[in-house]
Amino acid sequence: MIFVDTMMPVMDGIGLIAELQKNRRTKDIPVVLITAVSTPDVTLWAIESGGHCLTKPSEQGELDYVVEQAIGLKNGEQDVPASR
Repeated sequence: MIFVDTMMPVMDGIGLIAELQKNRRTKDIPVVLITAVSTPDVTLWAIESGGHCLTKPSEQGELDYVVEQAIGLKNGEQDVPASR
């Protein structure tokens, strides 16, 4: 699993995810986009690219849910209930 911030020095997180998706060796690795700037465009792009979005700061429950969703969806599951 890869966690990537939207704002990075050389390439932004969205660009990095796009590059990971193009590479056959990395395209199946679950990716979570972490952002301090939560906009519908960023969230939608993360979902459409096969990734997941987590707004920071976040609570432990949110992190657990996103990780479970990312792992579950990459394994072909449709919905993974969050642990409580």
